Amino acid sequence: MLIGSTNIFMNKKYYIVVNGYSSENAQRQPWYTVRHLKDVVLEGSQVKVVSSFSDVIDSVDAVVIKFWSIKDLFFSPINQGKTIYLMSFPLYRCKDLLARPMKLWQNRKDLWKIFLVSMIPKIILLNNLRKADSVIFISDRSYDLIGRKLQSSIMYYPYFKENWGRVSELKQPNLQPPNLSKDLSIGYFGPPFTSRGFDDVIRLINNLNNSEQNVQFKLIVRTERSELKKKLDFYRKKIKNIKNVEIISGFLARELLYQELQEVDVIVLPFSFVFSELPIVVLEAIELNKLVFTTVHSGLNTIVQNAPCCDIININSILSESDLMGILQNRVLQDRKQNDVFFETITGTHDKLRNLLCQN
Repeated sequence: MLIGSTNIFMNKKYYIVVNGYSSENAQRQPWYTVRHLKDVVLEGSQVKVVSSFSDVIDSVDAVVIKFWSIKDLFFSPINQGKTIYLMSFPLYRCKDLLARPMKLWQNRKDLWKIFLVSMIPKIILLNNLRKADSVIFISDRSYDLIGRKLQSSIMYYPYFKENWGRVSELKQPNLQPPNLSKDLSIGYFGPPFTSRGFDDVIRLINNLNNSEQNVQFKLIVRTERSELKKKLDFYRKKIKNIKNVEIISGFLARELLYQELQEVDVIVLPFSFVFSELPIVVLEAIELNKLVFTTVHSGLNTIVQNAPCCDIININSILSESDLMGILQNRVLQDRKQNDVFFETITGTHDKLRNLLCQN
């Protein structure tokens, strides 16, 4: 944080306009970003979270951070003070969504708005965003697609360092490379959704099982609802060799989740789509100092160049490799270091955003 940063906001009022925010859902995106704005970037300032632009009062003196939605294409809010859009809404090219038509169909209920926006000519979207004084992006994929063409835009990665909290004191991460004469352990944690790439994880398991190499899998799968249990049962039947796959289902407490993840060498989070930008689960995995494989959909393609423990992969390319096990072994055996530089880069985006928000 900048020195004296709590003082630079004293004479300003800030409104954050977003639907559905509450303390209960503040661990999930996009509301995680709201909490980070309030508690870190705008710490010490007057901040009010409202669900509608009509709830903004004293707008002449206020800075309004509006989470952009599809409604803003038809009704752009006008603030007499400063209005800043925050893009937590995922921006995709139509052809990228159509590249995996089966997954698009399976997730149609969640993706239809995203698909609709993907068909809008880019110039219309750009003109809409230019009505704001500035635009905040939290995904470098969307920033590269649209943000670089705007005169005033900024990248910001909302993340609370030590997001695991006191849980991380239970057992320190093992930074030593694994003994590959024993089993290499690959883990996944999250729900069994195709949007999260769970079907690709099953393909990865079957691919590596065919390699006749020492590999173990640990799948920590959320199944707190009956529909999730049915999905897990469906994919369980597709695993060719279940003996080397440990499946932990349910909803684990943070302490148990942390301990289970300490026992894996690689964490695979191959997102196919995101419904809100910057999935926090990827940043949490990086903080564990494990080798993390994720995809461009995580929105971290640029910044992970500073993360020695994270690779952006193309899941189809990886699965087509004839020596997939050898590739994984070589990556795991590289020196693994604390990701201080990575998280310093993230913190640097907080300071840049703070400077933008305090400008007159």
